[in-house]
Amino acid sequence: MLIQKAAESIILACEENAHAFRVGGDEFVAVMTDCEESDIDGFLTRWRERLGELNAGDDGIHCTVAAGAAFGAQGYRMSDVLKLADERMYMEKRRMKTEDGGRNKNFD
Repeated sequence: MLIQKAAESIILACEENAHAFRVGGDEFVAVMTDCEESDIDGFLTRWRERLGELNAGDDGIHCTVAAGAAFGAQGYRMSDVLKLADERMYMEKRRMKTEDGGRNKNFD
């Protein structure tokens, strides 16, 4: 149910230039086209807002997510962008665990 809620939240955050994909397990990738690097923050904000709205429901499931973002400028290699985003996601996950004091098992 956590994966379904995470998937729904990222789909709701996508606009016409963003596309989301589940890449395995509990990991998703959102790809934005025709955008500026500054547009990433807007997407992440929308995603957190949509997830918050879904968490406010009465299903008893509280979903948390860690996100990492990267921007590919002209001449970028997709593998490099994905690797950077993945590294940032794991940094965010560690930060969230530290702030949470290890109480939230959703980050494992």
